Amino acid sequence: MSDTAEMDFSYAEILSRMKGALKDEVNKLEGGFCMDNLQAVAEEMARLVQMEISTIPDHVLLDTAEGEYLDRKALDYNETRLEGETDDAFRARIFQKIQNPLTSGNKNHYIYWAKSVPNIGDAKCIPCWNGPGTVKVIVISAQKDVPGEEDLQAVREYIEENRPVGAAVTVAAASPVLINIDVVISMESGFGFEAAKTSIGQYIQEYLNEIAFQEDTPLSYFRIGDRIFNAPGVKDIVSYTINGGTSSIQAQVGEFFKLQEVTVHEAE
Repeated sequence: MSDTAEMDFSYAEILSRMKGALKDEVNKLEGGFCMDNLQAVAEEMARLVQMEISTIPDHVLLDTAEGEYLDRKALDYNETRLEGETDDAFRARIFQKIQNPLTSGNKNHYIYWAKSVPNIGDAKCIPCWNGPGTVKVIVISAQKDVPGEEDLQAVREYIEENRPVGAAVTVAAASPVLINIDVVISMESGFGFEAAKTSIGQYIQEYLNEIAFQEDTPLSYFRIGDRIFNAPGVKDIVSYTINGGTSSIQAQVGEFFKLQEVTVHEAE
């Protein structure tokens, strides 16, 4: 680390260093013309340094950069934003590249190639799925749904352009595990039933989007209950089931949870 990086830029330290740089014959007494000016300059320098430090996370760090600042930061990793790609999705794709080193044709590389195609939200790679030299890539759309054939073909073509010679690649769409939820609630006074029903559906869908395609992450019965309870208009939960049961559900590789229907009843 450089001396500058270790330097204290507080008002007191800036003033002390400025005083130390003065020639011996200069009047350094408090209240004198020289010291009054040094104090004013030191105070302003300390303020400017603090202002600069406070803006660094928002503009420079990958974690917090947004918009054009994120686009510029991405160039450090040889990445450019896909058409229509949000800041969060773009940042996640860059972090995945950083955290999962790419070598010629390894598992991470196939996932990276698939996610480099617009409208692809995530991907899984299964090496040797049908014997040596075979690779299966399973993709989900950016909307956390089954991708269309046009998107699948775009993934096939992109991988074909970049994959090592000799690998037989199969690209397939993620398979939905349909989720039906039946819930009985008591409602907050003054809140409409239809509004409460809509908010419950939205809160559950947000949770399903969060866990979509995450390995070893089941659809948690208790987390579903938590989302229902925290939805606007819900005072309490009387009972609820997921696909007719009261247990968590585990998806297999290449599957994702898709909300089919939420049936809401108001307690009598």
